[in-house]
Amino acid sequence: MRIASSRLAGIVALGLSAATFLGAGTAVADTGDSWLTAKTKIALMTAEDVGGLAIDVDTYDSVVTLHGKVTTAQEKTRAAEVAKTVTGVKDIRNLLQVVPETDREATKVADSQLKERVSTVLERDAALEDSSIKVTSVNKGVVLLAGEAKTISDHLRALEDARAVQGVQRVASEIKSPDKLSDRELWYGDDKKRDVAAKAGQKAEKAEESSWDSWTTAAVKLRLLSNREVPGLDINVDTHDGVVTLFGSVPNQNTKSLAEKLALEANGTRLVKNQLQIVAKPEEKQVAAKDDKIQENLKKRLADNPELKDSDVNLEVSKGVVRLTGTVESQRDHLAVLTATRATEGVRSLIDEIKIEEPQAGM
Repeated sequence: MRIASSRLAGIVALGLSAATFLGAGTAVADTGDSWLTAKTKIALMTAEDVGGLAIDVDTYDSVVTLHGKVTTAQEKTRAAEVAKTVTGVKDIRNLLQVVPETDREATKVADSQLKERVSTVLERDAALEDSSIKVTSVNKGVVLLAGEAKTISDHLRALEDARAVQGVQRVASEIKSPDKLSDRELWYGDDKKRDVAAKAGQKAEKAEESSWDSWTTAAVKLRLLSNREVPGLDINVDTHDGVVTLFGSVPNQNTKSLAEKLALEANGTRLVKNQLQIVAKPEEKQVAAKDDKIQENLKKRLADNPELKDSDVNLEVSKGVVRLTGTVESQRDHLAVLTATRATEGVRSLIDEIKIEEPQAGM
């Protein structure tokens, strides 16, 4: 990674303390976060005694946050145990709320009917057109899926499709999927065209439909991290079918409303479920780190991230304000740079002028 830096004179300090969720000593959140979120969702979706569809998942610096509603304390504990088994997860923040279900009988559907219904749903989902995923068997409401998914997003979508069918009690998976996120899962392409289509309720390109949620989550995070009035690292984001859920904590109602506004403006967002909690925080003394020390620490964070080796990021620091310019190859890398910046001790705010240059085919 190429990193240039200089002292930026004359910038007016923007005056808001950086969020401290990651802490000064943690490493930059890298491309592994998106991967861990997807893998954790798949693990929860296929786990016994866990209602995966009702759980929101977000990851910062390999720390997975679980949010949503479960029916028992045992299910809450079980969900955390399942998430912890995912390779690469460092820790779990379990924010799941226990809300007992009312007396409601589970819908019972014959296994033969379930197999037909789930098969039909998978066949009709245009987003899975490039994958080959089938129902292998159904036993007492437990649906076993197998085959090959072209992307990890397709794998997750197939599980969600099956789990949403009325009468399905659980989904098991023998689906084979890639070991890393593909470019199409992380690259936005034509943002304006995609945004117009999303706002109009139109479908994306068939091969990209299952990837929209990961794009939208990244877009929301970028807006939150770039805004000086929002503690972006204290806000978690999850997206399902264009519905963005915000969870975590903010200091007041104005910040909560602003976070919702920023999320609603992001590409691909259809609706925002604002479940942020207002938690007043004691006044924190700003760390008066010297600009050269901030610059040194941030340069090291970025240089230590192997996924950013082809990026060309310039740093300018003045009075704790970091100006970022240069280029990265994807929104994934863009997000990694912004997360690292906001997590660096002494950073008061940032100015984001980074451009994305998609790598040319064959390079």
